[in-house]
Amino acid sequence: MDDEGKGTGKMTKEGKMGICTGHDKLREMKTVLEKKPSSESVVTVYVGDSNTDLPCLLHADIGIIIGEGKSVIETCNRVGIKVHRELSSQAIKPKKEKAEPILYHYDDWTAILNSNLLD
Repeated sequence: MDDEGKGTGKMTKEGKMGICTGHDKLREMKTVLEKKPSSESVVTVYVGDSNTDLPCLLHADIGIIIGEGKSVIETCNRVGIKVHRELSSQAIKPKKEKAEPILYHYDDWTAILNSNLLD
């Protein structure tokens, strides 16, 4: 995250080993969520494509599986986590504390951009 709280895509910290496992990703996600303003207008989004991303996908307000994501989708199906093919604009809001996790699946970034979610 930069000074304005926007994602930079950089997932390592100076002097540390970096992000190697799902546990590392979740640790960093929790750090980001702790800094999240309490305003209901702030929505966290996590985009991932593998089982190591699953804990973060579930902690974000909106979890998006991108690409084929075959292993993570199979895991979700096996444990009963719903994966929807499209995200409606009504779903873009912070989730409630005990809300059932629901993830969304897009083939690529173009599909996300063409979905009008960013309008």
